[in-house]
Amino acid sequence: MGARTKAREAALQLVYQVELGGERTPEAIALFWAELPTAGENVRSYGSQLATAALEHQEELDAMVSGAAENWDIGRIARVDLCLLRVALGEMIYVGGTPVAVVINEAIEVAKRFCDTNSPAFVNGVLDSVAAERKLLEKQDGKSA
Repeated sequence: MGARTKAREAALQLVYQVELGGERTPEAIALFWAELPTAGENVRSYGSQLATAALEHQEELDAMVSGAAENWDIGRIARVDLCLLRVALGEMIYVGGTPVAVVINEAIEVAKRFCDTNSPAFVNGVLDSVAAERKLLEKQDGKSA
């Protein structure tokens, strides 16, 4: 498993921990990373960027999820699914540097490992919808500015 995949999984775990009532202080986040001694500097660095984007832009990301998840009240979405969507959308919109299609595929793979059996399709649908609405795939292909 590559460093970025490990970073995405760690970011999901950190965002989920905060979602369940964990502290969002720098000390708490430092303790989280200290508890992952196998995570190298690349994993910590990228995972921190992803978690920070997801946590700092949570309201906006949740609004995107609400708009894309037709017939789903955000309160009914499994917490781990919602946290994964926040991390993936944060990576696509605020972190950048990775093709949107790769971010979506990685999120689907993480969903297969951490979420319900129906989650990969749900995650794919929401991320595809947001990417299409915001024309993120076209921007990377150079089709629009």
